[in-house]
Amino acid sequence: MQVYAALREAFVKVMVSNKYSPAPGISILDTCFKGSIKGFVGVPEVQLVFQGGTALPLKGHNTLLEIENGITCLAIAGNPGNSPITIIGNYQQQTFDIAYDVSNSRIGFSAGGCE
Repeated sequence: MQVYAALREAFVKVMVSNKYSPAPGISILDTCFKGSIKGFVGVPEVQLVFQGGTALPLKGHNTLLEIENGITCLAIAGNPGNSPITIIGNYQQQTFDIAYDVSNSRIGFSAGGCE
């Protein structure tokens, strides 16, 4: 939860500085803003950095989800408590080709998949 809390805090800070008003959370998505995703500009890029230094840069279309008309939320949810498990969901993986090397415990990303 500590990593998510830091991400959430930094993301909210940038979005509020870009004049987006916070909105109440919806279900497990607790970081929401008033407005349609189509009108959002200045959405911060989020980078997932893995052990070994591989980074996955995520643009707004990978991090924001319009839940209902006029309410857009960060499409990443925190884990309750101190759970060490994090799931990179299919929303973050959109527009990337993902390669899993299970035997060597490695993962690779290539931009431009499934556009």
